[in-house]
Amino acid sequence: MDKTPQNISDSFATHFRQVFKQLDTDGDGKISSHELSELLLSLGYEKSEAIEEAEELVRCMDSNGDGFVELDQFIHSLSNCGGKEDEDYDYDNDLMDVFSVFDVDKNGFISDKELHQVLIRLGCDEHECSIQDCRKMIDGVDQDGDGFVDFQEFRAMMTKSMG
Repeated sequence: MDKTPQNISDSFATHFRQVFKQLDTDGDGKISSHELSELLLSLGYEKSEAIEEAEELVRCMDSNGDGFVELDQFIHSLSNCGGKEDEDYDYDNDLMDVFSVFDVDKNGFISDKELHQVLIRLGCDEHECSIQDCRKMIDGVDQDGDGFVDFQEFRAMMTKSMG
């Protein structure tokens, strides 16, 4: 059963489902810390850092304590970034973790080339996700016109459907 939060658009939910499917490499309907750590390793993280980050991400999103992230938990976590559901929870910290996956060179900006690199590593087809497509995605989020997405722009994109 789809438990998509009511506060996100169908478009965002569809994108979140697609990302989830790419992260769920064994297709069991759950994201494990192992699957996340493999992604982080492919993005250049050191092994110990990748394992630690992946375990922390799963802990943050795993609301039922089974050690895995199901689709509804994944969508709920991403759709509530910047929300006020839990006053003690630091959504910006989790959002920064997600941002850092795309900020491959760790310069504080996501470029079209970095976005393309990450999407290809996530399993997107080269023809379905060209560098031009990535440029359009960046342009759609880039508020200051510098050709990059900084953390503030990333946060705004992730929370704009929250109302």
